[in-house]
Amino acid sequence: MRRPLVISAVFYTIGILAAYRFQLSLFWLNGLAAAGVLLGFLCLKNQKAFCIVFSCFVFFLGMAALRNAVTISKTDISRFVEWSSTKPYVVRGFIAHKPLLKDHKATFLFQTQFIKSADVFTSCSGQILVSLKTKQGFVYAEELILRGQLRQLQFFGRGVRLRMQVKTDADCLRLRTIKGFWLKRCALALADKMEQLIFRYIPSPVAGILDAMILGEKRHLPGFINTLMMKTGTLHILVVSGFNVGIVSLISWMILKSLRVPRPWRYGLMIICLVLYCFMTGACTPVVRATIMASCYILGILARKEPDIHNSFALAWLFILLWNPLQLFEAGFQLSFASVAALIYAYPKLRAICRIRSLRHKVLKFLAEAFLVSFSCWMATAGLIIHYFQIFSPVTVLANIGIVPLATLITLCGFCFMGIASVCPALAPVFANTCILGAMLLIKANALLSSLPFACLTVQWQS
Repeated sequence: MRRPLVISAVFYTIGILAAYRFQLSLFWLNGLAAAGVLLGFLCLKNQKAFCIVFSCFVFFLGMAALRNAVTISKTDISRFVEWSSTKPYVVRGFIAHKPLLKDHKATFLFQTQFIKSADVFTSCSGQILVSLKTKQGFVYAEELILRGQLRQLQFFGRGVRLRMQVKTDADCLRLRTIKGFWLKRCALALADKMEQLIFRYIPSPVAGILDAMILGEKRHLPGFINTLMMKTGTLHILVVSGFNVGIVSLISWMILKSLRVPRPWRYGLMIICLVLYCFMTGACTPVVRATIMASCYILGILARKEPDIHNSFALAWLFILLWNPLQLFEAGFQLSFASVAALIYAYPKLRAICRIRSLRHKVLKFLAEAFLVSFSCWMATAGLIIHYFQIFSPVTVLANIGIVPLATLITLCGFCFMGIASVCPALAPVFANTCILGAMLLIKANALLSSLPFACLTVQWQS
């Protein structure tokens, strides 16, 4: 079977879509998937029959995964809540993600472990969204006992169905027990220190731009910049994505090579750096996808085999959907994979049709390739952007040619600035001024492009 990961990704996705359309019992889906495994063993000697059985197995596995994702478990915290009651609940657990602290209010995802019912703590599971009025700081994996009212979320993501409003610090007991994954704790602590360096040496709004581009934090990003970049279709540069992972790979490789780290250790440490950066930026879909694909490429080089970008793309697709099949229906997942799919499948064909290789002038060849890359991604994502944001930006093709390289330079300068600021603070203002200059150019370029005729058109849906 050629490229089994690609075939698996296709049939697994079809299974998720089928389960979304047709309601089947999880019991029967698990039974069909198990039957597929048994038939697969019986058909090992017949390659064609094995491929058919394997595809059916992956299809039913996708259906079962979606049904399991939307099925509420018996221990889920929502099963212990009486919706008609206004009484407060007491829950125990730990902070499952980096808390958002703004305007004396902390908001975070809370992994519940126990809920108090009839003066007895009962074991439970599931995450809730917690809001707490406080001036204190909280960290990921900190264990807490919270008291407050539980309400159902109207729109929920990541399987979060409930929210809890905690009124005062008196309703929050901090146990100081640190749980969670140790590498994620280290990554988030490092991200906090990097964010402090950015705001110590760089003024707003440039600090907010750099914070978004490097660490994926948008809470300090001014609204007018977000609107400006949405109009030009360059909002993706404010989202930590594949090119950030590429920069981290390049920087880590250069540092490790300059330190003369042996080849196997060098590539292993590069993968650890990528995973660390993935946790630092909140493990959003574009970064997880890029981290998996980059790790596959590094492992291929280490094994002295030519990496297959199709299989690494399919592996990233499968990994994210195996973790959470509902990601398939989210805009971030669709936009991220659509743009990469365009680069893998559409761009080479467009390059061959336009005969880019026949161009001898290097500058003209570079501009033609940059145009085709931008055009491929724009064509792949334009429909999704219209659907989710009701915006059509023809200027995006032109904007990406100049703004993406500028954003890359800004991100490189940002990483260099934070490295210099940590080691030699006296030189930090020099690199900070370079970042400020780059960010101002970025704002000016977007303002100029957005002022062009028909740069951004609003698409109104008729109901």
